[in-house]
Amino acid sequence: MRPWKYFLILTAAWLLLAACGKTEGTTPSPLASTSVASPTPARTAPATEGRHTTGTPTAPGRDQTPTASPSPTLTATFTATPTSSQPSWFIRVLIPPPRPITPAYYVPPLTPPPTEIPSPMPIITDEQTHTFLLLGIDRRGRVFRTDAIVLVAIRPYDGTVSVISFPRDLYVYVPSWTMERLNAAYAWGEYAGYPGGGRALMRRTFLYNFGIRVDHILLVDFESFKAIVDALGGIEVPVSCPYTDWRLKSPDLDPTDPENWELYTVEPGLVPMDGDMALWYVRARSKSSDYHRHRRQQEVLLAIYRKAMANWHRLPAVYQAVRPYVDSRLTWHDVLPYFALLPNLDLDDIRLYRIRPPVVDSWRTPRGHWVLLWKRLPMYYLLKEALGPPPETVAETGPLVAVRNASGKRGWDLLAAWRLEYWGYETLLLEPATEIQAQSRLYPLQATKGDPDLLLHRLGLAPEALVEGQDPPLEQNLEADWLLIVGQDYNTCFDPSGR
Repeated sequence: MRPWKYFLILTAAWLLLAACGKTEGTTPSPLASTSVASPTPARTAPATEGRHTTGTPTAPGRDQTPTASPSPTLTATFTATPTSSQPSWFIRVLIPPPRPITPAYYVPPLTPPPTEIPSPMPIITDEQTHTFLLLGIDRRGRVFRTDAIVLVAIRPYDGTVSVISFPRDLYVYVPSWTMERLNAAYAWGEYAGYPGGGRALMRRTFLYNFGIRVDHILLVDFESFKAIVDALGGIEVPVSCPYTDWRLKSPDLDPTDPENWELYTVEPGLVPMDGDMALWYVRARSKSSDYHRHRRQQEVLLAIYRKAMANWHRLPAVYQAVRPYVDSRLTWHDVLPYFALLPNLDLDDIRLYRIRPPVVDSWRTPRGHWVLLWKRLPMYYLLKEALGPPPETVAETGPLVAVRNASGKRGWDLLAAWRLEYWGYETLLLEPATEIQAQSRLYPLQATKGDPDLLLHRLGLAPEALVEGQDPPLEQNLEADWLLIVGQDYNTCFDPSGR
């Protein structure tokens, strides 16, 4: 199909979806399950958070009695506008509901594991949730493991997207094989000749352990990732936390030569990145953990989304550029309706989640491998929140905060606005200040709206940053509720999944 036809289809789909409201979803069924017995040796308690200890654990996925509320601490609060409870027929025509799926069932393992095998998780994904599993892979070997595992769940009727980063070391039951790391499921499906290959086994693994129906799988290798970024003309990544790690001085150099490496630091701010630098930023982990790497991966995904929305007319060309590198069964006609949804998404429509302590704990297997055990109830409630409808809130918009950058650091105002928008605030970016200020300040304007203490807390500012009884440093009146002056003391390091 010619590009102008793509443009017409995309425009028509976008206009149709623009007239569609958000809807409310249904509540998943309660959690009820038991463990499946498996020959295991005597066990001791799992490792505590932040420390590696030897021993044999309680099986992952086993029912446990929480010491507090079963809801995990990794929660998210977003502003959404509830409207009609029935989705528009336009959305049903463009994006029909996914096919129903049979609940997972137990299949005896090929290799007896050292822990009990958990029973299947109840299905969490409903008919309003469309899931895409992104698997980052390294094709340099004959059989490869997945280096990054990210689930993108789209709820077209609600107009929301959830991004969930799964640790590759999660200790799960790979159906018909054994208890193993999550990132080994795809490789085993390919190596062992599993019916349907690695894709089918990865789908069954997610359904069995997490109750997630995986609708589409995309394999993204190094070259395809770089091609996506370069096809967009590069991206600007909102780097919230400074990061230093080893990087090749040039991508053309031999990586086996130690002299070709140097320590490279990315400072907070809006950082321009091409495909090669973005790949390094999402993969580097010699001086950090997988949890921090998940945060960086989500920062880059947001940057790709922002750049794509600013150049949405180029999406067909981007699709053609990366198609040779991406292993997917999706066609352009399959993904077009989802692209049509993207321009209507705000940052408060995108929910970010990372699976980390206290939902998981470190443990060393009898073979000496470090893995992550996960707790069934906290995992269930985390996924239930992430994959379900957004919390119902009032339709009133949040307070409007005008943001001015006086730090002298490029992009710090955008990082502050990004942080505020995740909390449901409206933001207005002003021209940077001509003079650098050491301290950040928050000024109430005309008819102040919102709790000042809560706003200070969400910005990570001390109570002394609130300035009352003084005229704000503005040349003209603004139709805003608050004025935030971002100074050099502002802490940009903000984790949206942990809040």
